[in-house]
Formats: sequence, structure tokens, C-alpha cells
Amino acid sequence: MIIGSASSKTGLGLAWFLAEGRSPGGIRIVGLTSAGNKKFVAGLPQYDQAVTYRDIESEIADIPSVYVDMSGNTDVRGRLHRHLGYNMKHSAAVGTSHWDRFQPGGDLPGARPRFFFAPAQIEKRRSEWSAGEVEQRMQSAWQRAAADCLTWMQLETGNGLEAARAAYALLADGKVPPDTAHYIRL
Repeated sequence: MIIGSASSKTGLGLAWFLAEGRSPGGIRIVGLTSAGNKKFVAGLPQYDQAVTYRDIESEIADIPSVYVDMSGNTDVRGRLHRHLGYNMKHSAAVGTSHWDRFQPGGDLPGARPRFFFAPAQIEKRRSEWSAGEVEQRMQSAWQRAAADCLTWMQLETGNGLEAARAAYALLADGKVPPDTAHYIRL
């Protein structure tokens, strides 16, 4: 399993939940990240390997893989697909943390990238499970993840629209460290 934008909050969440249910010798989780965030990603127990975007071809094994793209970086996705070829067994587009590098992709070897839309998956589960089961599982999962992440993540709190604007500007400029989250009260 390769997670693009591994230091994004969505990437960190996916890695956390994958690692939580993993048995010894099970799924291997590779965090694909920037050079500036590699040390952070490598220091987390959820990731088995941290690889920078520039080192895709030299450090990612050419084995059957699943890619979950939180970045939306077209160049990175294309390079990874070309590197893995038909070993790219599934490619999910989830986010665009690299919103400034997103472009519609062309033909790529391996599995065709598919967009993952969480609300559609939630509705699917609601139709399969008993009433309230989705909400109960989400609440339980959130409590477990929040308790753990507060051991390594700093929570910056702010009040009002000006604090929201300032936090958003930092986020959009890529100036929020991966170990920091913002909580704004409006």
C-alpha cells in the first residue's frame, strides 16, 4: 500500500487505520512524501517505509501495489504508474493536497485511477449495515485515532474568522508542519 501525501492529515489517518488492523507480516505501508517531511513520516510507527517523491523509481519496489493518492499531483501519479506498470493493481484518487499540481491524467499503465468519494461509501455501508452502525463505528474509530494522535500532534486553537483565515493561508501555502493541526472556533 502506497499512500501519496503521507504527511497530510488524510494520509496519516489512512495509515493509522491500516496499521491498527494489520497483522504481523501483513500489509506493508509506504508513505510517499516531500523531502522536508520524510523524517516525520519515517518516525511514525504506522509507515514501514518513507519515500520522497524524487526517489519513487529508486526506492519503491516493483511489486503488486495499491496507490491511494491524497496529493492529486499528476506528475507523481504518472511516475508511480510508469514505474510499477501492471503491478499497479489499484489506484485511488482521494484528495488534492497538491492542488496546484493537479491536471487530468492521460493513459497510464496498470489500474486506471478511480476517484474515491467518501459520502458514496458511507451511503453504501448504511444500506448494508443496521441503523446507526456507520455512526457508531465512525465515533469509535475517531475516539481511538484522536487519543493516539494527540500523543504526537500539536493542536493549535483559534477563535473567529480572522484565525480561520490565518490558518487557511498557512495551510494553502504549505506552511503547516505535518505534526500540527488547527482547530478554529467560529
